[in-house]
Amino acid sequence: TQSDTQSDTQSDTQSGVTETQLEGLVADFEQKAAAAVSGTDKSLEKYFELKQQAESVDRQIDARENAMEADYRAGTLTREQYRTSELALDALENRVDAAEDRLELAFGIDD
Repeated sequence: TQSDTQSDTQSDTQSGVTETQLEGLVADFEQKAAAAVSGTDKSLEKYFELKQQAESVDRQIDARENAMEADYRAGTLTREQYRTSELALDALENRVDAAEDRLELAFGIDD
């Protein structure tokens, strides 16, 4: 029902992934990036593999943001739910960006 959707800001209607799932994807990327930064494999192949994973997570975050906007416009999210979720997604994006920055430094990539 509409009220069920409004009460669960982590529910998903269009993006294919919930905020909770995004948190897991970001944590997985951070873990792999940290292992690569401290590891000995500094090949470009390893960097590109991790960069591709970061871009995939970014796309999924963007899709979630687009779905939330559509939900807000449709009246299934309140302004406060939208704002709270948007702040959470921004924090996830910042974590991905910070992990990417550490990768670039470790791999000697000036991006």
